[in-house]
Amino acid sequence: MKAIAVKWLTTPTKDNTGALKLNLIGGQEEMPFLAETRNVDVSQVPIGEECEYEMLLEALEINIYENEQDFDANDTSKMAAQALIPIALNFYESNKPDDGLPITAAVKASVRVTEVCEDPTAAGFESGVLVAEIDCLGYGFYLVIPPERTDAKSLAVGNIITGLFFVWAWPAEE
Repeated sequence: MKAIAVKWLTTPTKDNTGALKLNLIGGQEEMPFLAETRNVDVSQVPIGEECEYEMLLEALEINIYENEQDFDANDTSKMAAQALIPIALNFYESNKPDDGLPITAAVKASVRVTEVCEDPTAAGFESGVLVAEIDCLGYGFYLVIPPERTDAKSLAVGNIITGLFFVWAWPAEE
């Protein structure tokens, strides 16, 4: 997906893990986003330039709906069937890193499953996790659901997943 790196909120540490503010572009609307990076060197992220990024949402607390009609009938969150709310970005930017407040790249979202990966290891993920490709507002992400979520075993294309997710991002390989 295309994004513009705005700034590092925390510069990557010696293990190249940091927090990066991105502006997602190319979807239904441009939006600011906070993502955690892993194994990403500062030199790999040109600030202010449009680049391709891979983004992964890691499910923390989720609800799964069969389809949009099931979501409309049963969801009580008052969210749309496709929505992204970067809940920690404004909070973090109103504080300073030396305030001692933790940075969390969390997002509240409703997403639509577009593909379920039958073999997560073939896509580069650990065996046992559930991996899907999802779409939200024209942005495509990978979604990883931990194996203890047995209710997700029957995940299918067209499902709507809502909840709290942790965001990971890294520059796409050319």
